[in-house]
Amino acid sequence: MHFEYYCYFIIQGFNGAAISFIAQNYGAGRMDRVHRVFWICMGSSLAFCAAFNWLFAWQDDFFLGFFSDVPMVHHFGAIRMHIVLACQFIASSYEIAGSSLRGMGKSLTPAVLTVFGTCLLRIVWVYGVSPVWRGYDVLMMVYPVSWVVTGLLVLTAYWLFIRKKRLALN
Repeated sequence: MHFEYYCYFIIQGFNGAAISFIAQNYGAGRMDRVHRVFWICMGSSLAFCAAFNWLFAWQDDFFLGFFSDVPMVHHFGAIRMHIVLACQFIASSYEIAGSSLRGMGKSLTPAVLTVFGTCLLRIVWVYGVSPVWRGYDVLMMVYPVSWVVTGLLVLTAYWLFIRKKRLALN
């Protein structure tokens, strides 16, 4: 999980930039810049986070060696790295879109959608999917699945809000 935290810090850095610059440009009425900042932060977050995610997952033995030399620990650590860490960049989709909405004054929508996608969906997975298909790898799949669902929900909310604003301006 240490490597997941390191990579999540990358997302959070672009997240902070998104909310700050989008709030400034939205307040100034510059929707063209809002959209540009969104794409710069989203693309940068996805690219940099994925690069580090994949580096850590690709060199799993080396990085897991910092924490343990027990083969079973390496086995389960590698499973987590190959499933969770390798897909963590997907979290950029809801983090950046959510911060973009917050920068435009819509904070409740991304909060509710994120709680649904990252909490409720995971509880359903643990109690509904995991007992049927057993295994540590199936349990770890809850992360990429919840990131994709949450990302789709928050990105949809972002696009609907932007569309509404564009129609109001025209």
